[in-house]
Amino acid sequence: MITEEVNKKYVYSSGAIDDPRLGNLLRIAPSFENEKSINEFLQKENPSTVFFGYPDDHGIKINNGRVGAALGPDHVRSLLYKMSPALNFSAPTSLLDLGNLAVNKIPFEKRHATGSEIALMALRQKHRWMGVGGGHDYGFSEGRALIEFSKAEKKGKPLIINFDAHLDVRSTDQGFNSGTPFYRLLHDYKNEFDFAEIAVQPQCNSQKHLDWVRSQGAKVILLEEIMDSDRPLDIYIKSVLDSWISQERLTYLSIDIDAFSSSVAMGASQSWPTGLLPHQFFNTFRDLIDILDVRVLGVYEVSPPLDSCELTSKLAAQIIHQFIYGKKFDK
Repeated sequence: MITEEVNKKYVYSSGAIDDPRLGNLLRIAPSFENEKSINEFLQKENPSTVFFGYPDDHGIKINNGRVGAALGPDHVRSLLYKMSPALNFSAPTSLLDLGNLAVNKIPFEKRHATGSEIALMALRQKHRWMGVGGGHDYGFSEGRALIEFSKAEKKGKPLIINFDAHLDVRSTDQGFNSGTPFYRLLHDYKNEFDFAEIAVQPQCNSQKHLDWVRSQGAKVILLEEIMDSDRPLDIYIKSVLDSWISQERLTYLSIDIDAFSSSVAMGASQSWPTGLLPHQFFNTFRDLIDILDVRVLGVYEVSPPLDSCELTSKLAAQIIHQFIYGKKFDK
């Protein structure tokens, strides 16, 4: 078995006909034994926004982070499915929960490849993909899926934007972990995608890593630059990324929840008082969704045991809710 069906206790369903919740509109996939059975299932489904969980924080543990993010996908689900559909949204909601990667039945060294193949199958069948971690090491899985999809469909060079306090470009000399996803992507797919990192914090990164990622053609926006700018975040990012986000293109938005201040996201594998605030982020996020063809969203390192009042999990759920309703998907 490579996926596990979501436990129904995490799926809220309203009994009021005039007050539906996302849990009422959801389709739930069964567990799957292999990739072939998943592909056959996805072929029969209408294009949807797919939720998939990575209940795995082994990569965080290897990277000396605080564990707990393995509980993130199901906890975010429990909050997301209690939410109401967007106001004044006339198109029907098409939402499919594909369950979780069966991490206890797949060796760690094979989990990222398996997750990537599942995401790639969904993209080929015209679904949008939402991956929720778990460790940010699964950013490799989802980035790889979008790059391979873009190549196969001849869609041009895709864009990957990472909101994160960390660059996550550590080498794989000591194996795969939550600090290696973008090193792996840049190593395996050099010059095959454009890459930007936003809200990077100086205390979380080495100068060597910053120099290296820039040498690979990445654009890096430090949190200090954002704080020193007299312009709103969305305007500042547009000025720096410029032509990269001036027109629709296949895009993967990667969001490590530690990009946010610990005042609003203390339930992260690592958190700092400095960081983005929701009003800054959501203005930018909505713009990116509106301009770009965002096929893949990843939200990582939400750690419920470290949270307070479920604030971090609620923030992650709001990001996903905005993604579902940010722009009608009809391609």
